[in-house]
Amino acid sequence: MKPTILAVPSGSLQAKTLNLLTKSWIIRSSDIGRKYEIVTDYPGLVLRVLDRRDMPQCVSENMADFWLTGMDYLIESGLEDHMEILWELNFSRASNGPTQFVLAGPGDIFSALDDVRGKTIYTEFPRLTEIKLREKGFDTTDLDIRRTEGKTETWWIFGRSAFTDITETGETLRKNRMTILAELFQSRPNFFALKWTVTDLMKNVVYLLQRTLEQEQNPKVMVEMNVPRSSLHEVKAVISAETSPTVMNTADINTVVV
Repeated sequence: MKPTILAVPSGSLQAKTLNLLTKSWIIRSSDIGRKYEIVTDYPGLVLRVLDRRDMPQCVSENMADFWLTGMDYLIESGLEDHMEILWELNFSRASNGPTQFVLAGPGDIFSALDDVRGKTIYTEFPRLTEIKLREKGFDTTDLDIRRTEGKTETWWIFGRSAFTDITETGETLRKNRMTILAELFQSRPNFFALKWTVTDLMKNVVYLLQRTLEQEQNPKVMVEMNVPRSSLHEVKAVISAETSPTVMNTADINTVVV
């Protein structure tokens, strides 16, 4: 039987994603190394590590069955209407929050969004940039939006122009004397698949990862105690629990474990 292939992104999210897969007992830490394909411990599932920028091409060429990547890359691909989002994760490379897709530029040239009218904007996401600027009511017809790869924030040096980029805290931009002119979009990683190809295996893998991440971000502690049976009602009244606590009998008929 053909295995189901999950594609996860290389780059900033790779370590955190592989760590989550390891904690979910889907892969073993000893299997990671520099491998681009991993046969997992989950029956029928194979993991592929792919460049996040190649995800749209991976979709069109059937290089995987479901994927994990940012919503920014999904919108840029133009495939968002064909995809079913299986899970939007609450984490990014360095935090449990989303990343910010921002329009920025050197502070000695730009101070407000209107300052970019008629200018060049360098970006790794030309489609996303245009869509989100239009959603803000900005007329993009006189903009020169140019695609770049890699360190987009350095392109302003060559043309004294604005750019759009992904940031978590904005600290790198500020250290380089850049001004954030507008926050265009908040993006989180998503597990997604083509709508007509979603299977129970995909849903089960995502559910397992959801529960693992939930426990990691909101750990719960189980406390057991021996309680006199005569005091059980009072103890139940003060215990904080999502449901009624489990009560177990002991060899001593006068004592229970709560």
